[in-house]
Amino acid sequence: RLIQQDRCTVLFGSVSAPVGLAALQAAEALETPYIELASSAEALLERGARHFLRTAPRAAEFGRLGHAV
Repeated sequence: RLIQQDRCTVLFGSVSAPVGLAALQAAEALETPYIELASSAEALLERGARHFLRTAPRAAEFGRLGHAV
């Protein structure tokens, strides 16, 4: 709805993997950029999406980054 009816040109992400995956699928189908701000789920990167950018570290990196502090 945001892309087709409201004519959003960019989507900004969620904080949960299930919502992020659904948004990514819709954004890719409509060739709309999707920027994920918080979800660290590896599944978001495994899809090979062309219109996807994530600002959060991968889930596997949280342990390593937390250990370094």
